[in-house]
Amino acid sequence: MIGFLVSLCAFGQEEVYQVKNYNTILTPCQLGNNCAYQDHFGTLWIGNEDGLFTFDGISIKKHVLPQKNQQDFSKYSIYAITEDEEQTLWIGTSSGVFYRSSNGFQPFSTRSKYQVAISSKVSKIATHGDFVWMATEGQGLFLYNKKSQHLTHINQHAAMYTDLCIDGQIVYASTYSGLILTFSIDGQLIDKINLPAYHRIKCMQVTPQSVWIGTAQHSLFKINKKTKNVQVIDLPDASFRNIYSMAVSKKHIILGTDYGAFQMPIEGEGDYQPLRDKFGDEIFTYESEIRSIAKDKDGGLWLMTYMNGILRISPNGTAIMNLDSPNGQIVSALCPDQQQGKLWVGTRNGLFMLDKEERGGLHPVDIPHEKQMPLEIRALCKENDNLWIGLYGNGLMIYNTQTKASKSYPDAPKFINKIFKTYQGEILLGTDMGLYTFQKETASFVREAKWTNEESIYEIMEDSRHNLWITTASQKAYLRKAGKTSFEPQIRK
Repeated sequence: MIGFLVSLCAFGQEEVYQVKNYNTILTPCQLGNNCAYQDHFGTLWIGNEDGLFTFDGISIKKHVLPQKNQQDFSKYSIYAITEDEEQTLWIGTSSGVFYRSSNGFQPFSTRSKYQVAISSKVSKIATHGDFVWMATEGQGLFLYNKKSQHLTHINQHAAMYTDLCIDGQIVYASTYSGLILTFSIDGQLIDKINLPAYHRIKCMQVTPQSVWIGTAQHSLFKINKKTKNVQVIDLPDASFRNIYSMAVSKKHIILGTDYGAFQMPIEGEGDYQPLRDKFGDEIFTYESEIRSIAKDKDGGLWLMTYMNGILRISPNGTAIMNLDSPNGQIVSALCPDQQQGKLWVGTRNGLFMLDKEERGGLHPVDIPHEKQMPLEIRALCKENDNLWIGLYGNGLMIYNTQTKASKSYPDAPKFINKIFKTYQGEILLGTDMGLYTFQKETASFVREAKWTNEESIYEIMEDSRHNLWITTASQKAYLRKAGKTSFEPQIRK
C-alpha cells in the first residue's frame, strides 16, 4: 500500500449533516421512543413504551425483561439506558431499575437503609466510578455504591426529578419545579439553583463552561458553572415550545424539540438555527417530538422521535483525504490514537505520524534504537502511552509516545505480522512462527502450543462476546472462546 485514505471528520469543517431514516429497518421503534444509548460494542440500545430493543446496524431485536416476582405481570416502558465503567448496562423503566449481568437482565432489588426499593418511573441513570445515580418521578433520587453495595435514598429536597448530569465529581439534578441541585459524587448536597421563574425542566446538558437547561415553557437557560449565574437564552419566534433533549456536537448544542432539531453555538453568542442537511435543507421530523438524542462513537446523532421513528444524522464533514506515503514507502500498519488525536503509520522505512490538529501531512518519528538502519514495521498497537511496534526480522520495540523513550525486546519473536490487545489487556503477537502471548510479570513471550507446525498468523480479532479469532497464511481459522485458554480449529461447512 503506497498511500492510504483517512477520514477528516475531526478536522473542524462546517457542521451540516447527512440524514438516514431507519424506519424501514426499525419498524418496532416507530412509536413511543424515549431514549437510546450506544454501548462499548457499538450496539444501539433503544428504549420505548413497548420495551427494550437493540440495533446492530443490520437487524433489530427485542429484549424481554424478567418479572420481579410471580405476581408481577408488568409491561415495562423504558426511559433511561446507560453503561458504567465496568460495562454493566443499567435500564430505568416505568417501575424500577434493571441491570445486565453475566446471567442476563436482573431486577435491581437492593433496598435503602429504611427498606425503600425503587418502584416508580426512573427518568435518568448516570454513573461515575463506583457510583450509580438514579432519578425518579415520585421517589426522589437514589445513589448506589457498587463497592459497598449500599443504596442511599435522597428524597428530602424533591420527589419529582427529570434529569441527571455528572460533570467530573459534581452531579446536577433537575426537578419538575425548576430547581437545580448540585451534589458531590458521593451524595453530599452542595448547592441549590433556582431558575428565574417557574419552569418545568425537561433536560440538561453539561458543556465545559456551562450547564444548559431545556424546559417545557419555550425557554432555554444556561448556568455558569463557576459563578452559578443563570442566563436566559432568547428564542425569538421559535416554532417549538418544548425542549425534550440536548446533545453536544463539535461546535454546537443540539436541541431536540417538539418541532424538529435545532442548534446553537456552545459557548459563544448566536441565534438558534435549524439543523441542515448537506443540500442546505432544514432537517425536520414531520413536527414530531424528539424525545432523546444519542451520540454514537462516529460523531453521528440518533434522533429518537415519539411518533415518527428514528433518524440518524452524521456530520457531512466526514470527508476522505488521500495521503501519499513519504517517498513512496509501502504502508504496512495503521494505528489510530484517539487519546492523543493522532494516527500512527508504520512503513517499510520507519514510523510516521499524522496529527489531526496540525493538518500538515505525515511527520517522521525518530525512534532511538541500537540498529543504525531503517525500521521495517509490520504491526502497531497502542496501549495507554506505549506504542507496540512489530518489526520484520528484528522483533519487538515499545515506544513511549510521551517520553519518546524506546525499549527493545531481544527475546521477542523475530517476524511479527500482528500485535493485538484484548479486552482484558492481554498482548498477543501473530508471527511467522505461530502465536505468542506477552507475559507482563516476567517480560517474556510464551508460544501457543497449538501451532506445532509453525503456522504464520496474519490476523487477530475479538468479537463482541470477547471470543478471539485468528486466521493464518494457510487460510485456517482458530477460535478461543471467552473464558477459555486454548484455541480450537474451525472447520468449514
